Amino acid sequence: MAVRILLALLALLALLALLGGRELAHAKRIPLPPAKPASLHERAHPPKTPPAAATALPSKQAVLDQRRRLTSSPCVQQLQEIAYFAALPEVSGPGGCGISEVVRLDKIVLPDGSLVTVAPPAALRCPMAAALAQWIREIGPAAGEFDSVPVSITNQSSYVCRSRNNIPSAKLSEHAHGNALDVGSIKLANGRLIDLASRAISESFRQRVRAAACDRFKTVLGPGSDSYHETHIHLDLAERKNGHKMCQWDIDVKTAGETPLPKPTLRSFVPTRGGHS
Repeated sequence: MAVRILLALLALLALLALLGGRELAHAKRIPLPPAKPASLHERAHPPKTPPAAATALPSKQAVLDQRRRLTSSPCVQQLQEIAYFAALPEVSGPGGCGISEVVRLDKIVLPDGSLVTVAPPAALRCPMAAALAQWIREIGPAAGEFDSVPVSITNQSSYVCRSRNNIPSAKLSEHAHGNALDVGSIKLANGRLIDLASRAISESFRQRVRAAACDRFKTVLGPGSDSYHETHIHLDLAERKNGHKMCQWDIDVKTAGETPLPKPTLRSFVPTRGGHS
């Protein structure tokens, strides 16, 4: 009798174990409930993650070291006397583009202490920024012809990584090295806007501005040089063999339908044509 009872208990335990296993397997197949949606606060303030490319950026110390080196250069020390500017880290770009000794030129100080704003500010190599500031300081008194003084110049293009005149097969532009600036117009304190490429502006003023530009810069391109420079004046410091310069800004260019006057002989400059904007 005792044996039968023991055998019955063992059979009962085996049956319960089998049923428990089936319930466990069924429980594993039951999907979990969907995740609780993020609250409005969580959506508006997602958790911050560390930047993945932080190592690609220059360290703060590297930037400070670069600025110390720049501010100790003779060019920057000279520029401090005639302009408001900010020293910037070196710029690099594809295909040889880039600038060393970079400044952002904001304002130029005229000899009388008045300021000429560069609008918008120009990213340039320090030597180009210094040459531009000296040029504006030199031509400022010429605005007395209009009973006013300059208060701003239009920066149409400073640093940009591109080829000359945006022609794909051409060499890199001096703009790609921060070594050039395209000037559109000069605004005077009396509100008058002086378009340097316009024949509506007095020839005497444009002659004085042109002479000062061709004396200071290595390249000057304006109306009459090519079709790319009919609406602005391109200035740069491109180095050439034997120190040759290129001055191609015809003050006497006529409007469409008029017969142009003979071009003056440029004895002190290279007479060849070809834009370098």
